[in-house]
Amino acid sequence: MLKWLLGALLLANLGVWMWSTWYAQSPVPAEIAPQPEIHADRMLAPGEPGARLVPRVPHRPVQTRSLTAVKRVCYAVGPFPRLNQATGGGARLKKLGLRYTLRSQPQTQRRFQVYLGPYRSKREAEAVQRRLRQLGIRDNALIHDGLLRNAVSVGVFTEAHNIKDARALLRRHNYRPHTRVVMQITNRYWLDVAAEQGSLDSVRALKWSTDGIAVKQSSCANATAQ
Repeated sequence: MLKWLLGALLLANLGVWMWSTWYAQSPVPAEIAPQPEIHADRMLAPGEPGARLVPRVPHRPVQTRSLTAVKRVCYAVGPFPRLNQATGGGARLKKLGLRYTLRSQPQTQRRFQVYLGPYRSKREAEAVQRRLRQLGIRDNALIHDGLLRNAVSVGVFTEAHNIKDARALLRRHNYRPHTRVVMQITNRYWLDVAAEQGSLDSVRALKWSTDGIAVKQSSCANATAQ
């Protein structure tokens, strides 16, 4: 029994010796970062002669410059009263190397029609027409539609004040003229062109087949993209 006790004490002392020699000190010394050398004798308090304050530069975000989109320049050429005149104008634009879009624009016009009748038959209406031509009133036509069938039109006027002379002339020859308002829808045609500003003079210099054609700057919504 005593041998076992002495053996245990020996093992315990051996373990303490091994711990103190192997694990008490680290075999690799920890590295300490070098500290900047401070010279206290050279430091100056704010306000002392020779003290210089260095301002801190604030962080500013990087500014990016956005690109401005180039505005497209578009023109509207017209109005052309007939489709064949508009297509002819488009051919002139093609010779300049310009693409275009043909656009129709309906217009409603109010006009005033002076007429006689209606008469009981077409033969009676035609007799009135012959009589009017003998009197020098050649601007007349037979009406074939609706309630005015077999009536005779004696002129269509765009302005209301222009019907006075026609009505007065008919009354002098013992006719009783009537007037009605006619709503007429007509198409006007435009050529929408997307072009550079330098092409404007070339477009304006073109000769068109009809009078009253203008070239003006317009929205690019209707123009063909270049």
